[in-house]
Amino acid sequence: MNRAVLAGCLSLAACVAPGVADVRLVDSVTIDLGEAQPGRLKWLSANARFVALYLGVDARASDRACADPRLVLFDTVRGTRENLESIVAVDPRGRYAVALLGSQLWLIDSETGLREDLARRGADLTRDDGACWGGRQAVFDPWGQELLYLRTDPTRAVVRRLATGEEYEVAAPERPVIRATPLGHPGWVRFDMRRPSSWRHAAEPPDPCCRPPVDPLWEDEDSWPWYSLRHRDGRTMDEDFADDAALLWPSQPHISTESFSTSECRANERVSPEAVHLSCTSDERLLWPTTGRTVVLENFRGWIGEPVLASDGRLWRAATVSQGHGVRFARVDLTDGRIELGPEALSFNWERGSRQDRRGWLLVKNYRSDPLAFAYDPVTGRTREITGADVLAPGLVVVDGQHFAVDVSGARRIRLDSQPAAVSENGCALMSPTRPETGALATWSLQCPTERTLRF
Repeated sequence: MNRAVLAGCLSLAACVAPGVADVRLVDSVTIDLGEAQPGRLKWLSANARFVALYLGVDARASDRACADPRLVLFDTVRGTRENLESIVAVDPRGRYAVALLGSQLWLIDSETGLREDLARRGADLTRDDGACWGGRQAVFDPWGQELLYLRTDPTRAVVRRLATGEEYEVAAPERPVIRATPLGHPGWVRFDMRRPSSWRHAAEPPDPCCRPPVDPLWEDEDSWPWYSLRHRDGRTMDEDFADDAALLWPSQPHISTESFSTSECRANERVSPEAVHLSCTSDERLLWPTTGRTVVLENFRGWIGEPVLASDGRLWRAATVSQGHGVRFARVDLTDGRIELGPEALSFNWERGSRQDRRGWLLVKNYRSDPLAFAYDPVTGRTREITGADVLAPGLVVVDGQHFAVDVSGARRIRLDSQPAAVSENGCALMSPTRPETGALATWSLQCPTERTLRF
């Protein structure tokens, strides 16, 4: 294979991220949802426009408290609420959700507020016994680029590019299809003819308020293959991939990362649909199997968090690199291996006190004598800093015992009276009716920075 080292930003001294911005304290506003019943959060959109709650549920009680919950969707811009049957799928970036209500399957866009009934486009609404692990009616790809739903007579997958609304169909195998999944690889869809082991053998569903049908609608197929990979251009690959079927490549979807290990290099992981990370005897590299091209990751130490999709379709991922006697954060363009330096990583420990939100921002605590939290965006290289802060969750920090919700993109934070149920990516805190610190009763509400961001 050809081996090349790119110039420019692969030279660590030549490519440094923008400076650090302080996260300022700003005023907040309260949006009352007008609901006092206890409940569990099902979905909070990244801009906090939509809040989906299971009501009539005690979030502190056992799962038996979810015997007969009501799922209610609140639109905090229009001030409306409506009952839902279920939320079938949510995209990994927090913008879209697919909700089932009777004979309607709504694709909801939280940034525009628009919704579309996919049932009117022929979507199959059949519910199976794995509904609590995500509905079969609609599935998002791992990067938030595509949405898949099924049509019948004959069975085929419909894949929509969310950025453009363009749709294409992929024909299904001539066997009963239990599930179909977009893989994040251009044109490829995985069809399941056997119930995935993640929920087939699970004792309890991940959503304790969900109640699946008692009996499956389909019996598992005993004959091989259990999975089938199909491309929009008609290419097929039928083989039992077990649960490693996500390790695919656009032109060779049957090949996993282990196929690229050599005596010199060990294949570590797939870092994007097209690239694999290699640990070699003398360096770390990215390999693009379809072209055979490799790039050396100069002074690379390790990955942080998950890949993040930029608006132009490129994937970026945070990492740490060595520089001199220290360690710095960096962002890596997984399309070409370009590296840009970020802030210094002081006493960094990703497993302790560090979180990544759905838009990709990393909120990290450095462990040293003077507490310091900072946020880092792998897509743009922007950095934020909060002195004296401890990180509790994405968008939530504590300074001297005081909780703050953080809008990292806007470099602002708001003071909270108590710990919230959740914080959205624009710095809105969802407050439950029961305040744990005081025991006071109130209503569900959002506490947001003034002029909250609705479009990212």
